[in-house]
Amino acid sequence: MRVAYFTHYAQLLGANLALLELMTGLRERHGVSPHVILPAEGPFLEALGAHDVPYSVIPFGMWMHKRRYMGGLHHRALQAFREHRAARARLKEIEEGVPGIAGLCRRLGVELVHSNSATLLSGSLVAQQLKVPHVWHIRELFREHYGYRPDGGERRWRRAVRSSDAVIAISDAVAVSLRSAMGPRSSHLHRIYDAPFRTADLAQWRVRAESHVRSDGLFRFFQIGVFHPSKGQMVTLEAFAEVHRGFPNARLVLVGDGQVGPVRDRISALGLENVVEVRGYVPNAMLLLLDADCLLNPSQHEAFGRTTVEAMALGVPVIGHASGATPELIGSGSGGRVFRGGPQEMAALMRQYLEDPGKAREDGQRGMQRVAENFTLEPMLDRVMSVYRSLRTGPLDQRG
Repeated sequence: MRVAYFTHYAQLLGANLALLELMTGLRERHGVSPHVILPAEGPFLEALGAHDVPYSVIPFGMWMHKRRYMGGLHHRALQAFREHRAARARLKEIEEGVPGIAGLCRRLGVELVHSNSATLLSGSLVAQQLKVPHVWHIRELFREHYGYRPDGGERRWRRAVRSSDAVIAISDAVAVSLRSAMGPRSSHLHRIYDAPFRTADLAQWRVRAESHVRSDGLFRFFQIGVFHPSKGQMVTLEAFAEVHRGFPNARLVLVGDGQVGPVRDRISALGLENVVEVRGYVPNAMLLLLDADCLLNPSQHEAFGRTTVEAMALGVPVIGHASGATPELIGSGSGGRVFRGGPQEMAALMRQYLEDPGKAREDGQRGMQRVAENFTLEPMLDRVMSVYRSLRTGPLDQRG
């Protein structure tokens, strides 16, 4: 089966890492022939080349954007009018690019289109023009987490997602958010977790984690992710500052790139320069987690949380916000703890692990088992392939 995979960006981050694992796994396990279509050049291209996945760079835009209206009623009305006009222009540009992309897919013999993000409309439109099935892989709580709104409004969004032959949600949290939009078409909705680990690789990581020994007496909290207000690094700093006063052996490591400046300024203001380490982007951050005693994930409305699953696979417990998919990934009393409030509630859970490191290890062990039961690659690949096979995939000129 020849499948065109549309992705919305060219960075080698969570959504594209998951896509790479999906494509290469389906190729190896089920004979799928992938071709990636993306709008720009970037690090993802090098990864595709390393795995011999063909691709085409064709500029196309996202159809979801943030909207910020400020000032008085007159100013807000004017801003809304301008945004409406800009949204129409963006949609027109997307639609005008469809024939060229569809022509490429036709020459490639594409039999199915798979869109890797809710922020993409091009894949849906190309599939309609080719008259082949469209699978929409929704990886975002785009309203709650990003504040995005679709160009063309909610009605256009509902119409688009209902037109897909199948929709895959990467968590129950995402599936719940989609059901109202899909209405009667919810029967075409499938919840399939991302699964970063082959069964054999998971076993190797477990051995590696259990044999890794530290003897410095420090308790290290890690947070990994893009530096952005939505990811909660400031919440982590406030919580850690409160905790460190009573536990001088506590350390904090922040990993990622983005808006680092404000975070460094807050570290200085709190007097934590000697106990908080800020690292840049690390391609394989999972290796760093071998030195972690606990992962912190205060980000709200996460659609999945790859680092959460990676930490659990290594026996590292997770303290996360009780929103989005985080509670369902950790599980009730399994791989960590969740909090509903702000820094004080987060600090209280951090103290529990500092007071009883054995409890942290117990939660970590339960997290390992949860990953083995729910987040291995082979069952995920089989479920996605089952979705593909359930769709009508006859000759292009016979689809109505």
